[in-house]
Amino acid sequence: MEMNSVTLSILQNYGKLGANANRISAQLSSGNRLVSASIDPSGLAISKGMQSQIRGSFVAIQNAQETLSLISLADKTLENVSQMVIRIRDISVRMANEATSNTSSSGNPNVILPSDQRTMYEEMASLAQEIRRTLGGMTLPNPPFIVDESAVKFNGKDLFFAAFDSGQTAQIGAENGSVFQLAVVIPSMTDIADSIPTPATPMPGNFTASDFKDFALIQLSEMDIDLNKISDVRSALGAQYEAISHIIDELCVSGINLSGANSRLADTDVAETAAALKQNLITQSTADMALIHLNDMRGLVLVYLDVLPVNAESEQATAGEAVSAEG
Repeated sequence: MEMNSVTLSILQNYGKLGANANRISAQLSSGNRLVSASIDPSGLAISKGMQSQIRGSFVAIQNAQETLSLISLADKTLENVSQMVIRIRDISVRMANEATSNTSSSGNPNVILPSDQRTMYEEMASLAQEIRRTLGGMTLPNPPFIVDESAVKFNGKDLFFAAFDSGQTAQIGAENGSVFQLAVVIPSMTDIADSIPTPATPMPGNFTASDFKDFALIQLSEMDIDLNKISDVRSALGAQYEAISHIIDELCVSGINLSGANSRLADTDVAETAAALKQNLITQSTADMALIHLNDMRGLVLVYLDVLPVNAESEQATAGEAVSAEG
């Protein structure tokens, strides 16, 4: 009975060794210390919470980076528009030089005579048409007031027409709350294109050089207003860009720190776990030898029990012969 008890105890421990070996192998192969909730229940709950925050931070970083791309597109577009506006202003300055203009009035609004000022106006109108295509604006300034959207889209969303006029929310945090959201504001820019004439409204043929000069001086003032608005919008976009860039830096630092904390809690210590596996294998080998030894001992006991009756009969026979001889 004592030998059976020892055997059962070894077999029980042997099963635990096998379970430990499976757990340690899983930890080494996956790199995750918490392969089972029974290892560290509270640690597992903390780790899952950290993993949720880490993944949320990385998604928020992606959101912020996409928003930076959107702002960069808007800023680059406005840079191109500002160059066209500056060119229109330059043309206006030249058009205002009545002293050297070769413009002659035909005396008839419908009869247009070519001149340098009219060529300048045509270039101005071509630039205005491109600005209108880029930023949107009225193609029909009279009722029913047809207004075109801008050609600048980000993921199908118009940047300059109306969608961002009152702001669009960018989710730049891993949690709910106003501190994790930022409104991206891009004012409507259609008024810039509407302030510049287009080929749809040619100058009448009875316009003189002085008329072109007066028109050019009006355009000078208009272009200054447009440039100021573009500069203000670009300045605001730059501030938003810088704010989001800082937010990305903070999210990266937060993600790195959370990843480090979670790693210390959930990741496998390879050296320590490998040593534990080696110790487990040694203990398993010792248990194997113990079971083999117990089996050998059990065999010897059985042999002894088989031989014992034979020896007892032999002794009884010898004792009987001795009694007979004495008689």
